[in-house]
Amino acid sequence: MAIRPPILDDHSFDSLVEEMLARIPAHTPERRNPRQGDPGRTLIELFAWLADTILYRANLIPERQRLVFLRLLGIQMRPAIPARGIVTLSIDEEQPTKAITIRPLARVKGPVNFETLSELTVLPVTAESYYKRKLSTDEVSELGVNLVAELQSVYQVDKAEPYITTPIFGDGLPDVTGFDLGERTVDRSLWVALLAADAAVKEQISSTIGESENGGQHVITIGIEPTVTVPELFEEIGPRATVPFVWEVTGVRTKNGKQETEYHRLDLIEDTTNGLTRRGIQRLVLPASEYIDAPTNDVRDDHRAGVGDMPPRLDDVELANRLVAWLRLRPAVGGDNDASLPGNISLSWVGINAVEIDARQTMTGRIVGQSDGSANQEIQLPGQSVDPATLVLQVESKGQGFQTWQPIDDLVFARRDELAYSLESDSGIVRIGNGLRGHLPFRGARVRVEQMRFGGGQSGNLPSGSLADITAKALDGSAVTNLK
Repeated sequence: MAIRPPILDDHSFDSLVEEMLARIPAHTPERRNPRQGDPGRTLIELFAWLADTILYRANLIPERQRLVFLRLLGIQMRPAIPARGIVTLSIDEEQPTKAITIRPLARVKGPVNFETLSELTVLPVTAESYYKRKLSTDEVSELGVNLVAELQSVYQVDKAEPYITTPIFGDGLPDVTGFDLGERTVDRSLWVALLAADAAVKEQISSTIGESENGGQHVITIGIEPTVTVPELFEEIGPRATVPFVWEVTGVRTKNGKQETEYHRLDLIEDTTNGLTRRGIQRLVLPASEYIDAPTNDVRDDHRAGVGDMPPRLDDVELANRLVAWLRLRPAVGGDNDASLPGNISLSWVGINAVEIDARQTMTGRIVGQSDGSANQEIQLPGQSVDPATLVLQVESKGQGFQTWQPIDDLVFARRDELAYSLESDSGIVRIGNGLRGHLPFRGARVRVEQMRFGGGQSGNLPSGSLADITAKALDGSAVTNLK
């Protein structure tokens, strides 16, 4: 079904008559009760009829003509919006031990091809999310108040609420009801277990994620889907208040012959979630390997395992043996750079080794046309719905090779011989100047797209799980084939 163009003016004969009659008391209060047949009422109806016929003809202006009028006013059609999403990557090996860093704009193949939007370091670990679930009323009654008090005395804690270790976001699927850290947990925290493929390579992986091959620190990328997302439309009104939060990783140190669990706060270097208000990624810097470890899960080694501020206990022994470390997400509750009051965090999904993608394609180093020597020439780019921020256009100049031209909203504002072009992003048409308003290239000068991203539209609205294959390059330019 075709989209009907908007009506330019929805006034009708009756509404025009009513509006003019409503103005009588303000402008001619001596005229009262203008009835049908009154000469003044007749003039009102005559002018309403004339206005109605004009508006009727105005609303019949073809859409193509409307676009021409808008273009004369400098108003262009918006390009198609590309579908966006988040994918998680893993290393396609039985026992991966090395991290892989891939370049941005890696191609993710599917019914519609997508591209990654940022650099990503794929760590050789998988993740499973857990939380300390509050007990129900029946479970509390069955447990008994006296037993809880006795256990607190045994474990030497002043206050420890009983809980059940509960997995969430299983198989990478979202929680459609939303996971509220305040209502569903005893400690207002989400725990993410970083797991090795096998217990035999756990120590090697711990060293890998603590230090990159060039001696620097690794970055872990976490994808997040909040339960409530702020629509982009409302950004014009003002940004939503962000949610204060903290990411921490567990470590173990020996003090007085005893092992103690400590938490190291991770530095946030990129946050496309805008403070957990929209879907996106958060990139966090991991500490050195000596500060990354998982506390014991066995109560025979430490009777306080899983109690109080400790990470949740895992009943699966095989899973616990593969545990490299715990990540903890909690609201900020004071201290340096924290809010004074805890925030409310509600999430639908969390995953590691995540990267944002969109349904655009990248083109680089392609000749797209040449100048015919005429003024105000138009050149069609090999793609529509062009992202203006990514277009790098170069034009050949005598004796100087290709020179990069700069975009301008309208060539009427360009200076004489300025290397500038205007772009209609929706149609992919580039306009160049005439020598008075913008530079006029010599006849035969080649026009090259150094870089451009284009595409979008409804074809990118794919169901979950439609994308499976990825073609990527490492930072050194080598091809990466062991990702899935």
